[in-house]
Amino acid sequence: MQGSASAGQFVFEPGAAEAIPSVLYDEHLKLTGKSHIAAFAGYLMPLWYSSIAEEHRAVRKRAGLFDCTHMGVLEAEGPDAAGFLEIVSTNRVQDLKVGRAKYGYILDAAGNVLDDIIIYRRGETRFMVVVNACNEPKIKRYLSELQAGRAVVDVGKSSWTAKLPTLKVSIRDMRDPKRSKEDRKSVV
Repeated sequence: MQGSASAGQFVFEPGAAEAIPSVLYDEHLKLTGKSHIAAFAGYLMPLWYSSIAEEHRAVRKRAGLFDCTHMGVLEAEGPDAAGFLEIVSTNRVQDLKVGRAKYGYILDAAGNVLDDIIIYRRGETRFMVVVNACNEPKIKRYLSELQAGRAVVDVGKSSWTAKLPTLKVSIRDMRDPKRSKEDRKSVV
């Protein structure tokens, strides 16, 4: 079942998809070999390089790198983008300064955590929202359902739900290959 369930719970069941290599897949293969590569959230990524214990010690004593190229990267843009993000997330977004970020959550109207997110303010009316790879399809669908007025954000405040489709905000995938090359460069 997809869409909204009773009492404001958002239910989403993603379709099956074949895992694809992450952007750093070739580097991962050089460093670890195919036996350590597995499907994760639709991407082929390493489970580990040496051992979990050894990697844990390395990060605690020195530093570690994490391939985050599989993460979902959405853009919310428009005059009402900050207001929309405040409605759908657990943070005050209006006060976020350009170039700064906030960690928070997206909850459904029943109070269930749909995902933990990071919201970056990239301009006065432009935001980048980073979502977990395994939840990306669900969050895209949820935001789309909210914008269309088919999902609720607060069971007791139907006026918010009615207002969402009229907010001037566009949500799009920043990794979409159809976007201009210049626009994709600005993601980093």
